[in-house]
Amino acid sequence: MTVSYTEAAFGNDGWLKQLENFSSETKTSGSTVAEFLMSGSALAPCEKFLFVSAISAVKGRGEDTAVWMGRALAAGLQSDAARHGAALMLLSRGLHVSRLMMESIPTIGNEAHNTLVAPSPSRDEIFQYFTRVFGELPARVSLLGEHAPSALVYYHLLRS
Repeated sequence: MTVSYTEAAFGNDGWLKQLENFSSETKTSGSTVAEFLMSGSALAPCEKFLFVSAISAVKGRGEDTAVWMGRALAAGLQSDAARHGAALMLLSRGLHVSRLMMESIPTIGNEAHNTLVAPSPSRDEIFQYFTRVFGELPARVSLLGEHAPSALVYYHLLRS
């Protein structure tokens, strides 16, 4: 059985069938969006799925954020790239959005993202710096330290 672009992009849930049955224009619009998401263009499907995950996070939809992040990773997005994307959301959309995205990226064992690149300051030194500057350790800094240590290093460089 062949899977349509629409099913490949959005799954085969009941809501999709209801939406497609609403009108032929709705079905055409949905399949056009699905074809765009699944096609190779200037952006790979995994990158498009990352954007949809970010949009879901901005809207506060944690479950959708996780679904689209999972699809981005399954389509070939590296987890370190996903973490950096989530870290960028911290700077533009804040802690809640970044946390939704970070927490939707599975952590398997002691991955390479858990080590900082030398000769940067240690995580503890960076935490001490931010504690001195703000009087306490900001949640955004501890989030980066926990989920994207290399992004924490760059954030520290930007702020110091």
